[in-house]
Amino acid sequence: MDYYATSVEHLLAELERIDLLVRVQVWQARQQQASDPQFQGLYISEQELETLLQQPIGLPSWANKPSPLAHS
Repeated sequence: MDYYATSVEHLLAELERIDLLVRVQVWQARQQQASDPQFQGLYISEQELETLLQQPIGLPSWANKPSPLAHS
C-alpha cells in the first residue's frame, strides 16, 4: 500500500475525488432537467457552469497561490 508523502498531497487527492463526484452529479442533473419540468426556473447559466468545470480537477484556487508562511 502506498502512502501520501504529505498531508497536502492527501488533501488534494480527496479534493480530486470530490470534484469527480460533483461532475457526475452535474451530468445527472443536466439529464434530469432536460426531461423534468419541476426543475424549470432553477438556473445556473451554462457559461458559469462550464467556467467552473474548466478548473483543474482536485486543485482548489488557493493551491496555486503562494502561502504567506512559505516566505520564512
